[in-house]
Amino acid sequence: MSRRAVLINDLVRHPLHLALVYAGFPLMRSPISRVDGVASVRRAYVPEELRQIISSGGHPAARVAISRHFLFRMGAVAWKSDIIADG
Repeated sequence: MSRRAVLINDLVRHPLHLALVYAGFPLMRSPISRVDGVASVRRAYVPEELRQIISSGGHPAARVAISRHFLFRMGAVAWKSDIIADG
């Protein structure tokens, strides 16, 4: 259990990201890497889906900050509501 916030670092599902994974096949030596890369991108979330998942949890966060980063990455911080009220 966290005291103040939960941090999430994940992929962003996007068609261009999937195309980049397919373009990288010649660099991947293992067939497992190819299958896992495609599956990871297809099962990733978009930022709004991640926000809905965090908000629908048993302990809703007081504030959720989601930022997008280079090469289809995103980071999320879900601050606990009691911390914001106390400080």
